[in-house]
Amino acid sequence: MEKQLKILTLTGFAFALGFGINNFAMSDTPQTTNIAVVDVAKLIESSNKVKSLKSEQAKNMEDLTKLAQSAKADIEKQSTEENKEKLAKKYQETINQRQQNNAENYAKQLAVIDKDVDNLIKQKAKSSNYNLILSKSSVLYGGEDITEELAKEINKK
Repeated sequence: MEKQLKILTLTGFAFALGFGINNFAMSDTPQTTNIAVVDVAKLIESSNKVKSLKSEQAKNMEDLTKLAQSAKADIEKQSTEENKEKLAKKYQETINQRQQNNAENYAKQLAVIDKDVDNLIKQKAKSSNYNLILSKSSVLYGGEDITEELAKEINKK
């Protein structure tokens, strides 16, 4: 009987100790979670840098179209097939090189804009004490929508 009483007392003590430690650990965790959502596509769309980049790309495409039309006219003026082929090859290389340069430049500038947007979101998370910011497209319900706030800030930089 005395042995059972010791085991029961020891078990009760262990249970109380475990329960107390669990309560202490739970009290250290933050009780509130601040979650925000942002419509990244809308944010990027509102960026003046993106608008400028798009207009620059449109201008580059116009220039390439004009070059292609000019090349076609020049090629047609050639008297021999051999000259036409040489000139066509030359123009094709020039057009391909310009297209490649435009694509590389576009990708570099887009990467910079993407990094700026990412940094802006991180700064907003820190300054507003958000624990988590999710893309609005992946959230069905909840979270504070901060898209408009960020859209105003994105063009200040």
